[in-house]
Amino acid sequence: MGYKVTVIKKVDFLINKVIFKSICEGFAKWNKFQKQDI
Repeated sequence: MGYKVTVIKKVDFLINKVIFKSICEGFAKWNKFQKQDI
């Protein structure tokens, strides 16, 4: 049982990292787009 919990926590952490990275990249792209527009 304890083993399953640690695996789920690790997977959850990786998913959160990927989501955070994609949000940051998307925000950076949006920022560049906004600057080009002006």
